[in-house]
Amino acid sequence: PQRAFEGDPITVEITVKAETVVPPIELWHLLPREATCVAGSNRIVCTLRPGEVRTFQHTVVIAQRGKYTLGRLYGWVHPATDLQPWLFESQHDQLCSVYPRVAPLPRHLPPRHMYVSFGHYVSPSAGEGLEFAGIRQYTSGDRLRRVH
Repeated sequence: PQRAFEGDPITVEITVKAETVVPPIELWHLLPREATCVAGSNRIVCTLRPGEVRTFQHTVVIAQRGKYTLGRLYGWVHPATDLQPWLFESQHDQLCSVYPRVAPLPRHLPPRHMYVSFGHYVSPSAGEGLEFAGIRQYTSGDRLRRVH
């Protein structure tokens, strides 16, 4: 995924296709320092036949928020015991933004100050304010804005 939360598992899938016979090859997925491989392995040793396609998976957990680059794959090809191994690098950089985990708030947050009314003082008579004053029958002369 391109977005995750701290501590969420991220599944990394690597697909390799061989056009010719591949001798023993060691592949490793370079992880950021803050990442930990929790399932599978980010280092694999295998051989491939012509046209063979193999998919490898491992799960990574990133414990700290930030932007991380996933997708750097390195490998050693060991052609024979007497030859120098070949090192290669494949960069399919994919950015993954890791956000902080949201902490749940308590159900009810008490107000900092308790007031008797909405204002700082109470009016001596009930007028057209915000507080509920009561219900009565309509009488002639009542203002239209007070009729509900």
